[in-house]
Formats: sequence, structure tokens, C-alpha cells
Amino acid sequence: KAARAEVKWWYRHVDDPNVREAPITPTPLKGPFDGIIQCDASDTGYGGWVAIDALPDAQGASSLAKAMTAAVPRLARRGIEVVGSFPPDIATGSSTLREIFALWQVTSTLSPLLRNGRFRTGLDNMGVVFITGGYIPESAPGFQPLRSTSGGSNLEELQRFAILLDDLQRSEHISLATFWTPRHPKVVPGK
Repeated sequence: KAARAEVKWWYRHVDDPNVREAPITPTPLKGPFDGIIQCDASDTGYGGWVAIDALPDAQGASSLAKAMTAAVPRLARRGIEVVGSFPPDIATGSSTLREIFALWQVTSTLSPLLRNGRFRTGLDNMGVVFITGGYIPESAPGFQPLRSTSGGSNLEELQRFAILLDDLQRSEHISLATFWTPRHPKVVPGK
């Protein structure tokens, strides 16, 4: 069943030059962003928050940036929260599964508003950052550089969400630049 799903995915994406070069690619943290997404998960549920960094002037701003700036500019930087409980199969899974599910739920729930946007996405789970092709500083505790390309997972349940996130980004023209943010406030990435 999993092999058939993968073949169908490749069939849908075989003509996409970005997929042929790298199915899940790291997105640099430099450059302009519409805002920031923060997600986290507990044993029973998840939460996330999306806020606008700066009020946009550009035509290419995300739907969220345009809508919030036009409707309620003072609330644009406050952001929008998404919270929920895990279904049983996710609640009993690994912390990495719960964290990537949280990212998927927050992003897919708000995808109409995130459309055409580029967002820095902070996560405290290094596994999810790696799976999404994100940035983990070499100074992160326990970080061990790998010789392979970042992005994706060899675990079917995690790869399923990696593909869902990648497909969502492509279909809605959303760019998530994931990065590791420490759970403990005294640890500063890059220091």
C-alpha cells in the first residue's frame, strides 16, 4: 500500500523540476518573510501561532498579511492561534509524530490565509526540523551533522506528514523555512 502511494506521488510530480532535484529542500532563513509560525505539541494536544512580522507593501504578500493588514492592522502582529486534540493514533505515537502533526494541522488549517507567503517556522523538535529540510545550528545540544541531504524520513508515519506538508506548500504557494528553537530559554541557537 505504501509503495503504491509513493508511485502515485511520483506520477503526480514527475514533471516538476523542483521534485526531480530534491523532493524536500531546505529553505534559507535569510530574506523577507511575511511572518512567523510557532508550533508545539504535548501528550494530548497541539497548539500553534501565526503572526505577521511587518506590514506588507508588496504585491506578493501572503493572503494573511494582506487580509490582516487591511482589516485590523493593529492585530496583525498579535497573530492567530490554532489549538486541538490529537486523534488516538497520533496521541500514542512518538513525540516527533505529534510535533509534525501539529505543524501539519496549524499549516493546513490556516493555508487559505498563508497562501503565497513565506514564513519562518520555529519548532523545538530537531527531528521535525530535519524532516522538513530546516535549519539546526551546529551548536545545538546533541546535534550530529549527517552526510545525507536533509528532508524526509525513513519512517512511514513521519514521511506521510512530510509529503503532506510538501504538497500543501506547493499547491498553496507557501514556503516554510523551519528552524530549531530550544525548549530551554538559556540555550540560544547559533551561540
